[in-house]
Amino acid sequence: MATDPDLELPRRRDEEGDFHELLADTCPHCGCTFYRAKDQPDLVWDPGVAWDENCGDRSCHCHIEPVIGAAREQTS
Repeated sequence: MATDPDLELPRRRDEEGDFHELLADTCPHCGCTFYRAKDQPDLVWDPGVAWDENCGDRSCHCHIEPVIGAAREQTS
């Protein structure tokens, strides 16, 4: 019997308290794993101090100013 891969996705609450299934992504600046909401990809959960073993830049924005369950502010 095949299993639905979506049943295995982790879930977290956003800043408003709503649950979202998460998809892993990689920070283009330091290479660490962060998560995006499957249903709203602009919502992210950054790693903060939980950097990956091979992190290339521990002063990256995803570590020093982590976004948790919210949309990342766009800088121009």
